[in-house]
Amino acid sequence: MERIVKTNVFSLDYEPVLSLLIERWYGNITDENYKEGMLLLVEKILFFQPIRRIMVYPNLNFLISPDLQKWMIDNVFEPTNVNKVEKIAFFIPDNLLEKVMIEFLAVMRIMEDTRKDAYQLKYFDDEDEAYRWLLE
Repeated sequence: MERIVKTNVFSLDYEPVLSLLIERWYGNITDENYKEGMLLLVEKILFFQPIRRIMVYPNLNFLISPDLQKWMIDNVFEPTNVNKVEKIAFFIPDNLLEKVMIEFLAVMRIMEDTRKDAYQLKYFDDEDEAYRWLLE
C-alpha cells in the first residue's frame, strides 16, 4: 500500500494489487480544506482509476451543507464519472452514524443520481466488514 496524499485533515492510500483507494478524513475539517482534499481525490481517481474505494470517517465532526453538496456534484462526482469504480464503502463508527446519517444519505443520493455506470455503494460501522465487502 502506498500513501499518495497526506494533509492535516485528509489522506489517500492506494493498493494497486486490489485496485483500492482508501480515503481518510480526520481533524478540524472546514469547507475550504474539504474542497482542497476533494480536488486531490478527483486527481488521484482519474490517475489511478481504482475499481474499489473506501471512505473512512473515524472522527468526523463536519457537516456537508447544501452549497457544498452542489459543489461536490460539479467538481467531484461529474468529473469522476469516467472512472469504472465497482464498489464504494463508507466507514462511519457507530457513535457518529446517527449524527451524520442525514448528510451521508444526501451525499449518497447525489452519488447515485450523478453516476453514469452502476456501482455498489454501502455504509458500515465496522471497518473490517467494509474491507471484506469490498473484496468479495
